[in-house]
Amino acid sequence: MAWSIQYTWVFNNTKGSVLLAAVLHGAGNVWFGGYIDVYRGHFGGIVVFTVVMAIVSTIIVLLAGPTDLSRTNERNVLELERGSPVEAARPVAI
Repeated sequence: MAWSIQYTWVFNNTKGSVLLAAVLHGAGNVWFGGYIDVYRGHFGGIVVFTVVMAIVSTIIVLLAGPTDLSRTNERNVLELERGSPVEAARPVAI
């Protein structure tokens, strides 16, 4: 859960950049698997990873606030309105 807070914060504060969220995910996987050595079942590494992720996420929530963790603008969805150019270009059924 702590990692999802970090991904959400990065995604929302980079104007929806999936690329930067993916780079963060890849860097986390390298750190998680390579440096902490969690994949071999060392319990100490799992505890270190969990504590560090919880601390980083707590700092993000305290400094940035909860408003940066939720969408503040509307989704970018094409909505057809009467008289819009998209509707005018549609063929009319006879």
